[in-house]
Amino acid sequence: METANNKHSLQNKHFLLVENLPFAFAYHQIVTDDYGDPVDYIFLEVNTAFENKTGLKRNNIIGRRVTEVLPSIKKAEFDWIGIYGKVALEGKSLSFEQYFEPLKRWYNIQVYSDEPGYFITVFSEITAVKRETASMQKLLKLTERMLVSDTADLNYQEIAETLQQLSGAKFTAVNTYEEDRTKTITRAITGLPQLVDKASNALGFKITGQSWDIIPDRLRKIEGGKLVRFNNLYETAMGSLSKTTSSMLHKLTGIGDIYVIELAFVGQKALGDVIFFLSKNKDIENREAIELYASQLASLLARFKSEISLQLKSEELDRYFNNSLDLLCVANTDGNFVRVNKRWQETLGYSAAELEGRSFLEFVHPDDMASTLKAISQLTSQVEVTSFKNRYLCSNGSYRWIEWRSKPQGDLIYAVARDITETLKVEEELNQQRDLLNQFFSQSLTGFFFMMIDEPVTWNEEADKEKILDYVFHHQRMTKVNQALLNQYGAAEDDFIGKTPYELFKHDLEHGRYIWRGLFDQGRWLVETDERRMDGTPMI
Repeated sequence: METANNKHSLQNKHFLLVENLPFAFAYHQIVTDDYGDPVDYIFLEVNTAFENKTGLKRNNIIGRRVTEVLPSIKKAEFDWIGIYGKVALEGKSLSFEQYFEPLKRWYNIQVYSDEPGYFITVFSEITAVKRETASMQKLLKLTERMLVSDTADLNYQEIAETLQQLSGAKFTAVNTYEEDRTKTITRAITGLPQLVDKASNALGFKITGQSWDIIPDRLRKIEGGKLVRFNNLYETAMGSLSKTTSSMLHKLTGIGDIYVIELAFVGQKALGDVIFFLSKNKDIENREAIELYASQLASLLARFKSEISLQLKSEELDRYFNNSLDLLCVANTDGNFVRVNKRWQETLGYSAAELEGRSFLEFVHPDDMASTLKAISQLTSQVEVTSFKNRYLCSNGSYRWIEWRSKPQGDLIYAVARDITETLKVEEELNQQRDLLNQFFSQSLTGFFFMMIDEPVTWNEEADKEKILDYVFHHQRMTKVNQALLNQYGAAEDDFIGKTPYELFKHDLEHGRYIWRGLFDQGRWLVETDERRMDGTPMI
């Protein structure tokens, strides 16, 4: 039957008892087809709470079929008519939560039948709770992804969108602070794209990625990890935007109150903030959830900031390690290479892959094995080893001399080395030349000597030659003489070593200056004829 029986009137059901309930109440009659299957239902009565929670007015629905009032119910995924019909026809009762697509709202519903063909629904709206739960689940999933992420590339846009849903804001912006906290950078902004574009065009630049000045007063106002209300955009910007620009943007976007929360966790400086731009006459939603997540997000930002810093340092160390002109390596006290730089391949001819994991003793010259093992023993005892030299086998079968500076740290050895093969060859050649020179110097029949000036002085080109000669005559000292010179002068070595020309020829300064002028002018000893002994007597 399609019309309400009088016995089911409001008076018969004592509907006045439920009129003032805070829960939505509705009384319906099921409609069946010729086969007895439910195909529709009729609104018989509703209370005021029903009107408030559905937006459907009593005068517009009483006595009408639901398919007339809400035609889209026939296309809904959930079979409302079928479920309600089963309750009404079988006398069952049900409790469930379900999204009601025709009204785009979530409800917690209780439905039961007090008489075959009729059913009562009592329900409350849980759309806000469901939205908050969905947003929190999204935040938790977002957090989980960030926690297991191997990259510091945060999806700020996704964070902003999720916080916008949670807060009910019209726009949401996520900002991070620069190190000195004098600038803040907008990482993401959400809201109606066309309004965001209009605001960007009005400002003359894209908001996302923009750097803004930030003053200490603003930082102090929002510190504490709580949502802080600002009356307008000019107050929020605190100097970054003029009053005229702030007012223009307010009118353009139609925003009302603004809330800001810092991204900080206990005992640490804030790393950024989130700004919620609300519609006019609307308050922010889910404060506690937002404040909780802001603290969690701050800890994640700190973690990523630390990871970025470590990554940059690691990259910097890698660049230094691989580009160093020195031989760098990390080894362990078991005698194995752990890591080597590219210089090893240039020096020995082995790639890093050929050296790492192998014992470095395999490459040590047999004659240097004992001293190398002694050095390893010192390192194992945590004693630093410096200026240690040994020979290493090259890939071509030759050996090169390596000088080490090694520092132990636990089971690892950090070493800096250099190839000194060529240096040792040069030193050997110099030693040979020095030996030959000493041999010639000592065995020559011609007198030779070496002198060194006490304190070298730089003279300009206009300097008086006599002044220079006078300075040399008084400050140049004899450092080495050969036996031929001693024999020539009939003197002992002590008579020459450490003496200046002035001291050597003080018995005849005129003769001494004559000799030294010859050395000074022509680089030779001018005593071919009138040569004298140290006591001033002529040589025979």
